[in-house]
Amino acid sequence: AGVIMKEGQNVRGLNTAATLWCSAAIGACTGCDMIAEAALLTAFILGANTVLRVLVKWIDRRLPPQIEPVDRE
Repeated sequence: AGVIMKEGQNVRGLNTAATLWCSAAIGACTGCDMIAEAALLTAFILGANTVLRVLVKWIDRRLPPQIEPVDRE
């Protein structure tokens, strides 16, 4: 939660905070000797971050000119 910043109506760092939380979950899985689950979760998180980054950039390009896109990380 320490990486989530609010600047006016913009919220930054939400993706980073979620990814840090997922890293902790992956570490917990690994520590409990659930290696297959940790590997699956790692692949899912990397895939989600990759796909969502592309989706956010696509949405930002489609915004009307009078609305400024939210600054992404």
